[in-house]
Amino acid sequence: MATIYKPLTPRLRDEIQTSINDAICELQTCNITPWVTMQINSYNALQYLFDCLPDGFLVPITQEDRS
Repeated sequence: MATIYKPLTPRLRDEIQTSINDAICELQTCNITPWVTMQINSYNALQYLFDCLPDGFLVPITQEDRS
């Protein structure tokens, strides 16, 4: 695996927010337990963090090696 750094653009921000929303939607299909609630709250905090980051902020992206 390799880590590259990409600038946070509006398109990348939308892709990240969409993936977080997908994870939250999947968790909402579960029975609400403290573990599920904790994960949803964590994703909400992560969304807030990405909303606050400025455009151009370098975001580490992990890519699998294509050997």
